[in-house]
Amino acid sequence: MADQDPGTDLDAAVAVVIPCYRQAHLIRGAIESALLQSVPPAEIILVDDGSDDDLQSVACSYPQVTFLQQGNRGLAAARNAGLRAAASDKVIFLDADDLLLPDAVASGLACFSAFPDAGFVLWRLQRGKGRRAVRAAEFAANPQRSYPMQLDRHDRQRHVRSRQARRHRRLQ
Repeated sequence: MADQDPGTDLDAAVAVVIPCYRQAHLIRGAIESALLQSVPPAEIILVDDGSDDDLQSVACSYPQVTFLQQGNRGLAAARNAGLRAAASDKVIFLDADDLLLPDAVASGLACFSAFPDAGFVLWRLQRGKGRRAVRAAEFAANPQRSYPMQLDRHDRQRHVRSRQARRHRRLQ
């Protein structure tokens, strides 16, 4: 990452969106993995999808985290709420029970820089100690082709796992 050209995308704003339902006992790891990035995200957005555990008090212990609450509407609705709240150009969707390795944001941005027409970047997951960690970016996908994740005409996402997406509006 250190050998990047000065004109790369490494300074782009990235939001980490963490949807959560009944996982207050795991959320500290996800938040701290986002905070410890070699290229810090501009935003960390935690979306409480109607949890009945003490998620809000955990989230409030991190002043860098924006906390959103909604009634239980499911994972996709929670991700969409985070996407709507994000002001950043790029968004990482991180499940509450997963972790980002320290170079996840930087490797995703480097991949976007190498493939400027890409709509999203995919990562491998690494398993360990009962949790998954997002490893370095695997490849950037061409937004003109059909891939598992696309934004519909209302900027709602579908079928997303560990990906970093570039925000854009699909034309009708």
